[in-house]
Amino acid sequence: MRLLLCSCLLMILFGCKSQKGAGDKEYSPKQNLKFADQLFNMGSYYNAIDYYAKVHESTPDNPHVAWQLAESYFLSRDYVKAEEWYKKTMDQAAAKYPLVGFKYAQAQKMNGKYAEAKKSFTNFIKTYKQSDAQNYKKIVRVEKEGCDYALEAQKSPANIKMIHMDENINAAYTEFAPMPMGDDKFFYATLYSDSVIELDGKKNVKHFSRIFQLDRNGGEYTNKQKLPPAINDNNYHTGNGTFSFNGSKYYFTKCQQTETGKVNCEIYVTNYKKGDWGTPEKLEFNINMEGYTSTHPTIGPYKRGGQVLYFVSDRPGGVGGMDIWYSVISRNGKKYGEPQNAGRKINSLRDDITPYFDNKSKTFYFSSNGRVGMGGYDIFRTEGMMKKWTKPENMGPPLNTRVDDMYFVPEKSGQGGYLVSNRPGSIALKSPTCCDDIYRFEYRNVINVAVQGYVYDESDPSKTPINDATVSLYIANSEDESGEPLAIASEITKDGNMYFFDLNPNKEYKLSAAKKGYFSGKSLFTDYEGVSTMGITRSDTFRVDLFLKKMELNVAYRLQNIYYDFDKATLRPESIKTLDSLLILLREHPAIKIELGSHTDSKGSNEYNIQLSQKRAESVVKFLIKNKISPERLVPKGYGEEVAIAPNSNPDGSDNPEGRQLNRRTEFKIIGELENVKYMEPGEEEY
Repeated sequence: MRLLLCSCLLMILFGCKSQKGAGDKEYSPKQNLKFADQLFNMGSYYNAIDYYAKVHESTPDNPHVAWQLAESYFLSRDYVKAEEWYKKTMDQAAAKYPLVGFKYAQAQKMNGKYAEAKKSFTNFIKTYKQSDAQNYKKIVRVEKEGCDYALEAQKSPANIKMIHMDENINAAYTEFAPMPMGDDKFFYATLYSDSVIELDGKKNVKHFSRIFQLDRNGGEYTNKQKLPPAINDNNYHTGNGTFSFNGSKYYFTKCQQTETGKVNCEIYVTNYKKGDWGTPEKLEFNINMEGYTSTHPTIGPYKRGGQVLYFVSDRPGGVGGMDIWYSVISRNGKKYGEPQNAGRKINSLRDDITPYFDNKSKTFYFSSNGRVGMGGYDIFRTEGMMKKWTKPENMGPPLNTRVDDMYFVPEKSGQGGYLVSNRPGSIALKSPTCCDDIYRFEYRNVINVAVQGYVYDESDPSKTPINDATVSLYIANSEDESGEPLAIASEITKDGNMYFFDLNPNKEYKLSAAKKGYFSGKSLFTDYEGVSTMGITRSDTFRVDLFLKKMELNVAYRLQNIYYDFDKATLRPESIKTLDSLLILLREHPAIKIELGSHTDSKGSNEYNIQLSQKRAESVVKFLIKNKISPERLVPKGYGEEVAIAPNSNPDGSDNPEGRQLNRRTEFKIIGELENVKYMEPGEEEY
């Protein structure tokens, strides 16, 4: 019997072992079923199908065989056959396999039968009464919304040209993890063979994925070479390579399959310089957690030019199955912070994989089968960093299809990029959707939008640009958990040059600047300048200059809209917004010491007013301490009615309500700085 090495979904599995010793010998149905179950448990679904089919010939009414055939076809991505066998299982033993209705609907969806799939999902959830029914209600809701989305999205696909890469890259079995490097190099991985692998019962064929590189000149890909043995290690699957921003480090994954069929993957890094590869090193134990998979590395930006490692893992503490995690890389590049889950804005109840951070557009791409999508895995995009993201957007057709679409990587030019898909048209050994190939996409109408400008001191008439100011780019109308605009990028001004950010079309952005010794804007607190790319139809670069205000010692700055109940020191809720702005100021400038001064009008005795104003100043200090501002930076001071800025009464002796209102105020003064305090962005850590 011919045995076919399986080509599996590369979320975790890079290849499957074939059963040794089957040959052409005839076995009893009981032996064939034993072989089939062993192969299935090892992940060798193609081989299992052959044995289950033989068992079915002799025992056609065995529901276990029908179910296992359905599962084998689905996992080997033959969705037409899977739909057929799930239907047979439903007819034979629906009660025995409670999830069969869900799997049947999934197969219909993967076959593009969206209207039928939606009905099948509805029928399933009506009768599903298992303990995890609430969880499946959420999943079914997403799947049904996906069917609706797909029917609508297919009516107006994006104007994108899809190109199936030629035989110099794509071949039988599976190609994955495309990664362009500069303008002249292209890397990818492949589980490759020219033909079906046959076993004669005397040997066990070992077959592993390997990473290759090619020279790239426009649309020509030549001089294919396998990466050195130190990377393409014997007895390991290798793949999922990605470069650091400057191209000096190469991260990749090595995977090994255990005897039980589980595949464990670990992330390695090696130095790369002008074509020379260093000795790979396995990342620290906190990245490669023992007993769990870590894979799909990508590098994203961090504050003040730092970098973050994003990766995929099934470790505890996640939202779904495979989640996206991140770790801040130390400034010297040698240590990795404790991994944190990227959060529910990105991670779904199911699997979220193949992340890629495009530093040019500050856009994060990933694939998910747990979001509203057209098929199994759809490609999504979002903006942000670490745990703070905009709502992910489905990339739509033709980038996404009814099957699996993953490994989205744009080129730096912005003209196009690459993805991996098992869509019909890929090179197939079995079903039309069995195997992953690399596709190139090209945008037919490219619009390049950017913003640039200088940072100035608002009081400097010479308008000399300020160096070493941190300019931050935010998504407008999208807030993080603190209520501030969502920051997606930052840049430090140097040598009198402008800052510069690439922007995406049809977005609203905000900009701000910050520097030690300055307020972040013309006013006391962070000012934002807006820039919009909504409705842009041609390439353009906007000019937006930013201004800072110098901090001065012992100058009183009034805090607007700080209110107390009458004759009390309790802060009213409407005061919190202003105090939140003061919190941001203190966090951005962690060394400054301030005096919080509270003032009253002249009603009541001076002694009473001093006591009341002291308590009011202390209430502001308590709020700041509660929000993790060190007490040694805060000095409360009650001035009572002593420092009036307006008359409490008119010249004729009548009351002056406007003047009293101005006198009832809270101010702060910068009175000094703590020593040996390192300035860092809010939340920044050093390892």
